[in-house]
Amino acid sequence: MAQWQGQFSGRTHATKVEDIERTLLTSIDSLTQGDEQKRKELLQNTHAIAKKLLTVRLKMLRTRMTQLSEPGRPQDQRQTASLKATIDQMMAEGMDAIMREFGIDDLTAPSDDQGNA
Repeated sequence: MAQWQGQFSGRTHATKVEDIERTLLTSIDSLTQGDEQKRKELLQNTHAIAKKLLTVRLKMLRTRMTQLSEPGRPQDQRQTASLKATIDQMMAEGMDAIMREFGIDDLTAPSDDQGNA
């Protein structure tokens, strides 16, 4: 297993997902409470955070798949297949699923093409 900066710091893909989820919730609060002049900018920021969340969730799942295939580790084909199916589903649903999950699917997408990942 490769070493990386920050190893043993307690920062994992899962904690990064949690941090971005909290940031997205804060952004949504700002969006719903903000004035109309800032709404477009806040909407773009919210979409950018949601896109990052999708990317980090996918990275977390891919890392889990990689860990399952490390040498010396017993192979669990069911778990690998389940992770693969989850990744495929997340990629197919894209940003729409994130927007629905956080209750902002009724908002329009920003005009600068920050759609699906």
